[in-house]
Amino acid sequence: MQKYLALVKAVETGNLTKAAEQLGYTQSGVSHMIQALETELGFPLLVRSRSGVRLTANGEQLYPAIREIALQHTQIQQIAAEIRGVQTGVVRIGTFTSVAIHWLPRIMREFRSLYPKIELQVHDASYTEVEEWLEDGKVDCGFTVQTSHREFITLPLKEDRLLAVLPEGHPLCRYQQLPLSELKNETFIMPAEGAHHDVGQILRHAAVRAQSSFSTASDYAAIAMVKNGLGISILPEMVLTGYPISGVETRDLAQHGSRIICIATPPLKYVAPATHRFVTHVLQWVSALKQNE
Repeated sequence: MQKYLALVKAVETGNLTKAAEQLGYTQSGVSHMIQALETELGFPLLVRSRSGVRLTANGEQLYPAIREIALQHTQIQQIAAEIRGVQTGVVRIGTFTSVAIHWLPRIMREFRSLYPKIELQVHDASYTEVEEWLEDGKVDCGFTVQTSHREFITLPLKEDRLLAVLPEGHPLCRYQQLPLSELKNETFIMPAEGAHHDVGQILRHAAVRAQSSFSTASDYAAIAMVKNGLGISILPEMVLTGYPISGVETRDLAQHGSRIICIATPPLKYVAPATHRFVTHVLQWVSALKQNE
């Protein structure tokens, strides 16, 4: 089992040294375990290079079965711990930036006070990357937007409105509800979190193409660009919450747009007790947040 765990961690991190650190072994110890597994199976599982490690073609065929065994082992260990009266484990959380900033610190603080022996690891990325990590088993649960991916269990948390963001005093500020058709003559700044999802979808649905556009790696960079008169943008309301927005104005959209923030997990058979507790806590926390809004 330790050989399987070593292989899974090596593939997840792409690096034997990082895998060793996370498992509590030396780098040579992890390397020897994987070499022993390769000897038992009769073929190499990893290609080793200066940049790290990756699966061989044979390794790719075998890896899903090994990963499933490793996940089941984690479940067994956590269930056994709960039977003994100890709530322990590790929960790897994928998230996008605005949830990481506005929700997760408070969620994690409360969760840790309830379950101090459960370790939380946070990985920040785009919606697409979070879903890829879920699919690859690199995270145990993830904050994303409503998805049609059939292999995920997706639980809706909040509808987050999309708002137009304009430089202060811009002519389009005359609208209380901005028609999307007005964007066709404007330089548009595509936010990071909406580049291929929420904002792109609403613009395509309205058949609107801006005159020219910028794309940013950060939603907060998009706000700064708007503030400096480089264009206008559309951003989720959560991104704008608590942000010092002097120099910009926000407007509702005439054509309602929003994103549905969700928490997603793999199929239930892969969800360990610690992950289940965390997801349940998130649902309860968001429900309490809505009641207080």
